[in-house]
Amino acid sequence: MGQPCIVMSLLKQIISEEKESGRLADFSGDSFGFLPEPPAALAAKTDDIVDIPMIVGWTSEDSSWVVPDPEGDGLTYQEFSNALQMSIGTTYPSDQVPALYQKALVHYNMTDPSGLTPYDIRSVGIDISTDVTMKSFIVKEARQFSKAAAGSGAHVFVYEYRHRPSYSVNPAWQLVTHMDEEGMCLGLPNGPSDLSYPQTSHHDRHVSELMTTWWSNFAKYGTPSPDWPKFGHRQDDQQILVIRPQPEVKQFDDHEPVVLWTGSSGLDE
Repeated sequence: MGQPCIVMSLLKQIISEEKESGRLADFSGDSFGFLPEPPAALAAKTDDIVDIPMIVGWTSEDSSWVVPDPEGDGLTYQEFSNALQMSIGTTYPSDQVPALYQKALVHYNMTDPSGLTPYDIRSVGIDISTDVTMKSFIVKEARQFSKAAAGSGAHVFVYEYRHRPSYSVNPAWQLVTHMDEEGMCLGLPNGPSDLSYPQTSHHDRHVSELMTTWWSNFAKYGTPSPDWPKFGHRQDDQQILVIRPQPEVKQFDDHEPVVLWTGSSGLDE
């Protein structure tokens, strides 16, 4: 169960050694030379910024793939604790890890794991990993974009993808994990490439038809569907689209993890 942790530790060590040797330097800016000026200089020219609409989202168990359970038998509390601290440590400075770790235990009701099975503990680990690496920052970004683009006509639309593809090769316990919606957005192509989906179900094809229609409408009109409400930066306009064979609009109300992991809600007070 500790293999992913070992891999991450080795990667950190390799990167650190490469930087110290001078073979790998910290970089920022336009490493491909495509931009006329450095990104920071371009970002400072706020008068030249053109707001464009945006679709952002996550899968319901987006970061289940990083949870260290190759045997599929759940997590012990110690394994959960180690994985949580490593997850926090890959995102935040080391001096912030202890405090964030303790806050996470309180928020996710994991200070006392008695009564929880290894599968329960793994489920909480999936929730935390998805919050800290994906969902909280996507929601915060969407709120900030909505606020910055207010009045421009450029809106942001947020989704949570909940359909597990029939062709998924991931362990069943990972449920709907990172990039599971990729084939759906592309129309489930069947060609000579890595992005080929020769075996699909009725539900797969139905979800794909929905998504390709929404994404096409968005590209043409700046809005995916009249039934998909725009996402805003006030408490009363936090609706997202849940994508599955029977899609639904729901109110996003999981605000506390956004504050915990990003430092603020991003909502208008």
